[in-house]
Amino acid sequence: MSTDASDAPSSPLGRLGLGSRPLGGPAVVDGVPVGGAEISSDQALALLHRAWSAGIRRIHSSDVYGLGHAERLIGRLRNDLGEDAARELRLSITLGQFRGTASHSLQPVHMRHQLELLNENAGVEELDIISLARVDPGLGDADEIVEVMRSLRDSGWTRSLGLPLPATAGRTDESAGFARFTELLHRVQPDVLAVGFADLLPSARLGAESVREFAHRKGYGLVVHGPLSHGLLTGVYSSGAEHRFAEGDLRAMHGWFGAQPLRTVDRHLDRLRERFGPDPAQLVRLALQYCLQSSDRATVMVGASSGEQVDGLLAAARSPLSVEEFGFVESVYDALCAELPAPATPTGAARN
Repeated sequence: MSTDASDAPSSPLGRLGLGSRPLGGPAVVDGVPVGGAEISSDQALALLHRAWSAGIRRIHSSDVYGLGHAERLIGRLRNDLGEDAARELRLSITLGQFRGTASHSLQPVHMRHQLELLNENAGVEELDIISLARVDPGLGDADEIVEVMRSLRDSGWTRSLGLPLPATAGRTDESAGFARFTELLHRVQPDVLAVGFADLLPSARLGAESVREFAHRKGYGLVVHGPLSHGLLTGVYSSGAEHRFAEGDLRAMHGWFGAQPLRTVDRHLDRLRERFGPDPAQLVRLALQYCLQSSDRATVMVGASSGEQVDGLLAAARSPLSVEEFGFVESVYDALCAELPAPATPTGAARN
């Protein structure tokens, strides 16, 4: 089932990738904010070069990241690097959130068109991983989805295929969401599962077992998106301050950025500060290492909006947790997520 692309290298730095949502800036799809904060093209391109110079070769993008702008920036990076160096780039893409003029976002002709635009924008002819953003029951015909996904792998568009987990309400054995998910797993035969930070916790269940147990038993690699939960786990959002986000920034409608959820976050992060110290870099390290150490077949895609943040992420990736520290951090995160409300974001919007 696995391929070279889904078998993440054992080195933590080799399993670290750059999520490009922040590079695309704000974006709105069907009235829903799906982007990041304002950032200039020059700043974003400089960040890409900083990450490349530091050794990061994996980049994740989506057709909603700046509605193609992030892809064009990746294309500029490739041009700057030159053809030989650019071959080292391992670009993965998530499809199925942008509908455009199609009847739905998983319409096969539309997905192929999005990949043709990616080729035009980024100049990449073979992708590391193509994942779907959604597996909702009733969204598209299963036969069509299976056909287009398998044809993309068979035709050489991608080395590996990925599927996301169903929405939380669709993860019990008797749910329609779980039935659709298991059908696509059986028929698509993906190499990796796309997961979020909270999906790695013991309380995150998929049928009768944890997500991690399920992936390990089935032999799936994991691609972890949002390991810092859009910055929440770094402690940068104080519950005592009002936080305003640009139109098109998904945090503007995310349920975890309200005053009460932020107080809950602060209270739990204080347990980590008491144990590991008040330096915000420590909170970054704990969140990143928790994701990296949850599975030796996990690739972690983390966003950054400055070169300094890239440097901090690389430093954090070089400093693993002990077994005892990992267990303590996991217990804090599990308790934190148990108290937070379900985020007010559409399926797929907040994960990548």
